[in-house]
Amino acid sequence: MKNIRKHPLFILLHLSIFLLLSGCGADSSVSEPPAASAEAPRREDTLLSLCQEIYEETAQNRASAIHETETLSVVQEITGKLGVRGITAIDGENQVDMTNPQQMHAFIDALDRKETADLSVAVVSAYDRFTEYDLHAEKGALSVVKTYYQYLEGAFENRFSVSFPADSWQYTDEGYFIFAGKSSSAQSLVLTMSDDAEFAAWRVDPLPAQYREWNRRYVLPVGYGQNNLFLVDWTENAYQDLDFYDLFDKFYPQVFKQAAPYTASKDAAVGAVYQIPEREFEQVLSLHLRMDAETLRAKTRYLEDAGAYVYRPRGFYEVEYPNLPYPEVVGGTENEDGTLTLLVNAVYPARETSRAFSHELVVRPDAHGFQYVSNRALPGGQDCDMGWHTDRLTEDAWEEVYGQACLLTEAQQTQLEEDVLTAAGQVSAVFQADVSEGEPTPSRLTREQCEEAVSLLGNSGFVSTAKDVPMKNPEQIEVFYADYREQRSSQATVFQVNADRTLDALTFLHEDGKLQAYYIGVSFRADGTPKTKEARFRTLASVDLTPKGYFIYAYKETPQYAAFCQYWRIRPLSDACRELTEKYIRGLSYVNYNMLVTDWDSGHAETILTPSMYEDLCRIHTGQAPEPQNGQIPADQYEQIMMLYLPVNREQIRAVCGYDEKTHSYPYEVVMHRQYPPFGEVTDYMENPDGTITLTVDGVWVEKGTDCAFTNTIVVQPFEDGAFRYLSNSIEPKDTAIPYSDARPAAQ
Repeated sequence: MKNIRKHPLFILLHLSIFLLLSGCGADSSVSEPPAASAEAPRREDTLLSLCQEIYEETAQNRASAIHETETLSVVQEITGKLGVRGITAIDGENQVDMTNPQQMHAFIDALDRKETADLSVAVVSAYDRFTEYDLHAEKGALSVVKTYYQYLEGAFENRFSVSFPADSWQYTDEGYFIFAGKSSSAQSLVLTMSDDAEFAAWRVDPLPAQYREWNRRYVLPVGYGQNNLFLVDWTENAYQDLDFYDLFDKFYPQVFKQAAPYTASKDAAVGAVYQIPEREFEQVLSLHLRMDAETLRAKTRYLEDAGAYVYRPRGFYEVEYPNLPYPEVVGGTENEDGTLTLLVNAVYPARETSRAFSHELVVRPDAHGFQYVSNRALPGGQDCDMGWHTDRLTEDAWEEVYGQACLLTEAQQTQLEEDVLTAAGQVSAVFQADVSEGEPTPSRLTREQCEEAVSLLGNSGFVSTAKDVPMKNPEQIEVFYADYREQRSSQATVFQVNADRTLDALTFLHEDGKLQAYYIGVSFRADGTPKTKEARFRTLASVDLTPKGYFIYAYKETPQYAAFCQYWRIRPLSDACRELTEKYIRGLSYVNYNMLVTDWDSGHAETILTPSMYEDLCRIHTGQAPEPQNGQIPADQYEQIMMLYLPVNREQIRAVCGYDEKTHSYPYEVVMHRQYPPFGEVTDYMENPDGTITLTVDGVWVEKGTDCAFTNTIVVQPFEDGAFRYLSNSIEPKDTAIPYSDARPAAQ
């Protein structure tokens, strides 16, 4: 537990910026909430009932609240009313002063003194949404229960609730209370394949109303996302590395009261290019920058003959991470020349800091608005990794990513799409086989239907496969790979049948040393006829074919949410090895614990025990993820599964895995899922006289281009009811070193 107390007076409460406030940057006219002269909360007034009453009252008095046309002022009104009723409340973006901060101070004091204390905090994010944080301090440790409520059909409903211990908390010199932890919710695992991170940064100390107004007017509308106005040093008429194209995006809605129409291509492989008339481009940039056309044209690409600026919107490869810092004005000076000098801190909740960096911004208000005059970074802030920020691609980089032409002509692309749709028509009956007239289409194909579709395509001469279904006609891929190695022009198309009732066709192209993949996605109408849902090409960095038959390919620019390498096993395992892999190996990890990466036997199994093993063993046993209650797993359930699959006893488990005698339970440890780890497959086996099975397992590591990174020898003991127990493991490096596991070591 990291306890950092930098400020001697105040104590802050946990606030989530999980729910973002919409539209607050545009409202610079709201006043600050009245000072909280709080009544003591009545015992019968729960936070939920108070919110119900206050929200309904607000809706009656302000019809616009329901439509969120004045979001910030509405949120401010609601938090003020909660404060008068004795509730500690704040908004989701720290744009309104916390009500009853003295209660937060007292809680943090108790936390700092290792005393027991409790506090509930309301985080208001919009008219119809709020989050309740129930905080508990005990022995210097902070635990949190977060409950999200939404107003639906006349009443607030509990939409979800999570509980978690805070791994760290601190109260900063800037007056923020910050905490972070990991909740037991599995939602983020599905999306990000990583722990469900929780973090919050709440401003406890109030800010002067003037600072908040300056922030809303001059800084928040631009912020730190997708531009570098506040990230680099520059001065008026010496703009250094300022990106004017990003500022065009930021200023355009303020000039024309609508989003810019110059949008990126829906195809990630295609870069959109526009020519924007000089009058329009210069009008937008001159809104907040005092500069002449000559300077602007020198800093951009201007076509004199066309009287236009070349503009390329940010594309697929120029997106930024979603968790950004946000600016907060913490000081300001009105200068004699009419300018304002603002001191701005970057608050970065995801990095657990209320001052990731600081900068001095000078603006010039006038009768028509204002201009930005200069920006410079200030020393003394924390060293901040600005990894969230992505610069626009340079001319050369843009040409490298988007400028390559498809190896197929337009006529060839059209013909390929027609051929793919014709092939898809041959399997449409499979996709419609279980669809009854008037009934909704089942969401997924069965394994048998996938196999049938693969066979139909294969019998027609196409390369075809599906998940866990051996590839048909793989020799066409081998021919393509041989042509590629001999620098001959070649192409081959692979059809992938998907359980979600779609079909993918990926055509590999090689010509004059260039590698591309042309993708066509096919879906099926209600009557079963196929249609193209997407068609695009991407440049490939490499293709490879391993000795055991893994065809591995990598894109030059990895698509978002995709693996660095993609692959098919074009030479299938034997049926027996595939079944053994599915039963005994498929659910195990090489990177989350030491079970597969160290040598052990039944006499020393306690040496590999770690809490992170339970999740995978539970999935193997039940077919589902664990379902913890308040972050805990009942001991009987936990121990039953661990002792079933490993030769360990109850005492050994309790000594290592965090057994809580009071609750008779174990903490649920959500493992850090690595997105693309090696995986094992059974390549040989031996049935032993004592009924055990010795499995020879090769580690396949496609990211390293090998189908035998290392070899495991694993002994398992099957039981009559279908369950089994792992008895021993030994591992031998082959093509690569044994992967390191950062699992927590067993207690000694």
